[in-house]
Amino acid sequence: MRIGLIRHGETDWNKEALFQGTSDIPLNDTGLDQARRNAVLLEGQPWGALYASPLRRTTRTAQEIGRVTGLGEPTPLPDIIERHFGELEGATVFLPDGSRRLADHPSVEPVETVLERTYRALDRVTSEAEADALIVTHGTVVRLLLNDLLRVAAPRDQQPRAHGDRNRPDREARIPRRRRKRVPGVTRPHAHRVA
Repeated sequence: MRIGLIRHGETDWNKEALFQGTSDIPLNDTGLDQARRNAVLLEGQPWGALYASPLRRTTRTAQEIGRVTGLGEPTPLPDIIERHFGELEGATVFLPDGSRRLADHPSVEPVETVLERTYRALDRVTSEAEADALIVTHGTVVRLLLNDLLRVAAPRDQQPRAHGDRNRPDREARIPRRRRKRVPGVTRPHAHRVA
């Protein structure tokens, strides 16, 4: 079984580089256009199931995909919802000096909790879906899952830093190896370091 992870289209908070988390922000016009273009790219491909986080931005993206591909309405998948950023929701992602704000506030959902529920969602999809499945979710969820599966830091959008070093990993991207989990039907690809 293949699982395709798709990030929702753009929202005004994405455009303004604000932490969204579980705040239910809708797609803007650009995001709706992105959802439609994504759906066209998926049209005619052999996907058999469609799931989405219950937030409006993911549900709307998935509805466009379902309409164009014939998969219909997405099945809600609450465990794949965006990371809860607590008191940081609505705050700017980038600090005035151009560096990325760390999501280390005590009100922010821990990385391990996000991964635990994400793997629970993947367990559900692999046990329910009878064919390859698409999951429309959120950027942080995809990035944390890729970090964990590949054991390397997944790429992320970054604002240029005043002092160069665009590739410096942040602390939240380091996932402890001891918590890795096998999901039936989900294989860990071989990660190769590119020089």
